Amino acid sequence: IQKETNTKLKSIKLLQTYLKTSSLRKRHINTMNSISRCQAVLRGTLLRNQQKKLLNMNLSKIRKQILGLWEKTFTALMYRAKFWIVYEQPTYLNLAIHNEELDRLNNLLNRLQTSKTAQNEAKLRFDAEKQELRRLLKEELQQNIRESLYTSWGINIKSKNKKDKLLNELFLTNQSKLKSK
Repeated sequence: IQKETNTKLKSIKLLQTYLKTSSLRKRHINTMNSISRCQAVLRGTLLRNQQKKLLNMNLSKIRKQILGLWEKTFTALMYRAKFWIVYEQPTYLNLAIHNEELDRLNNLLNRLQTSKTAQNEAKLRFDAEKQELRRLLKEELQQNIRESLYTSWGINIKSKNKKDKLLNELFLTNQSKLKSK
């Protein structure tokens, strides 16, 4: 009987130990799962931030190239403005569109370099558009708004060619804006 009682006591102790450790094991597993979830969220955040920096770097690099090619190909000022407005956000879709624009501009530059006639026509269209924008600045914009634009862009109101300077600031000198992004 003593042996049987000892065996039963050992069994009961073993069962009690198992029950105690069972709840501890569950808490430990839950803690480990919580830690894993936190690590996954942190890794995801770090990866997204890293990809965002890389995307911004690539876009800045391509935008500088696009600016240079726009000047060489006499791309219309209004096209430039619309392009920046529509494709301003740093997304992978916009990166692909910037790459397509870069390819288009390189092809256009090659055509313009091989054909002087095409280059002269492009320059004439560009100059006509710029002349029309100067006219709009002079005739359609109220004087107080025009002067406000000049001062906000750091252009002396009494200087000559202030309309040209303003147009250059608005359409050609986007590099300072690109650096701040």
